[in-house]
Amino acid sequence: EVTDHSALNGWYYDESMNRGNAISFGALSGAPLEDVQIEGCTIVGGYHKAILIGSGPSKSGLKRAGANNVRVKGNTVLDCAVGFGGLVATNVVISTNTITGTGDLIKSGADCDLHTVSANILNGDATSGASTGVTSNESSNVTVSANTINGARIGVFFSDNGLTTARGGAISGNTIIDCGQI
Repeated sequence: EVTDHSALNGWYYDESMNRGNAISFGALSGAPLEDVQIEGCTIVGGYHKAILIGSGPSKSGLKRAGANNVRVKGNTVLDCAVGFGGLVATNVVISTNTITGTGDLIKSGADCDLHTVSANILNGDATSGASTGVTSNESSNVTVSANTINGARIGVFFSDNGLTTARGGAISGNTIIDCGQI
């Protein structure tokens, strides 16, 4: 259980790193990490992202190699700015998690492919102005299904940011309650 925003992968870190992620993983360069599972964790009070998938330190200037075949299941994330975020990650399944927070609860960032977001309970904060249940930004083949999204400013948000390449995705069977806009 991580209860201090100054924890990174279970270790206390120097604030000058300015990362603030409870769990962060992903190859910096070379071959991506393979077959990662995060199951049954409880993360409380994350300063930045509770779990950052497929990322290396953003200040390094190195091309991220990311992560493949990731499973994030059965976790509880409470009072975090962002629940789960992904950068340069392929074949990611995020399911049966409970997330409460003020920012993007689940986010597929740039260069993600084959993300499945299903059967999660997502409780946002519509008053924060940043709360989104599921965000897919410049990602391909993202499926959002059978989630319960409550109280977020936006339930599900897909964006290609004006890219000329077609990006696929599907939204189906979700229950969206008391969200400001969808």
